[in-house]
Amino acid sequence: MRSDLNKLLCERERLFAGATYKDRVRCKQTIDEDDVGGIEKMRRPYKMHYTIMKEFNENLNPLKGVLRKAVGRKWDEFFSDLSRVFDTRSVINRHIMEHLYDYVAIDMKWDGRELYRIASYGGRTGLKDTNALYYVDPRDRIIKVNSAYANRNRDLRHMLARRKAVEALTRRQIDKTHAYEKVNGTWFHLSESTVQRTAIVPERVGSEIVLRHRTVLQRVVKRRTVGKKELRANNLQ
Repeated sequence: MRSDLNKLLCERERLFAGATYKDRVRCKQTIDEDDVGGIEKMRRPYKMHYTIMKEFNENLNPLKGVLRKAVGRKWDEFFSDLSRVFDTRSVINRHIMEHLYDYVAIDMKWDGRELYRIASYGGRTGLKDTNALYYVDPRDRIIKVNSAYANRNRDLRHMLARRKAVEALTRRQIDKTHAYEKVNGTWFHLSESTVQRTAIVPERVGSEIVLRHRTVLQRVVKRRTVGKKELRANNLQ
């Protein structure tokens, strides 16, 4: 195992770590005219926008490669070697170790007939329904490939490919807001737009529910029948 694995997994800095305080308070809360007092709340004076909040940005591909090469090894030996080169005392490294247990199921059990694990709700989950690339066989503690999960992903890719092929016969995307769609043998031109409208939204104020007027965005799709000339020009059948 590489001695610089810790650097490979934690090389990239966190997303939006360079955002300043000014960037974070850019989206100030708007005060509704119906609010009594018309002042900002003390506990949450600013509305944080999801695009400027710091997020983890680890490079997990080396971890997947290490697990792929560890297939056939004893789990205890592999984890011992991993602990020698990977320091788990930092917050980011402990977060990466959580991803390790997402990729490999170490808590599988054997009842003499099938492999299973105890789910969070207390029931049993079979190996074929486990969303892990690898698992530790409780009979010999060896890391093995979860072929059922790989086959399920393969079947899902084939199903999506077939659905996309069928959709290509009845839908043609022009750009982000325009498309052609075939319904019951007739082609239509779809035009999508976003409009603002005023809605009444319930809001809890203390122990009471107050109705506020809020501006919300609504998606509007206009549809018109495609003429013969447009059908020929776009090769729509």
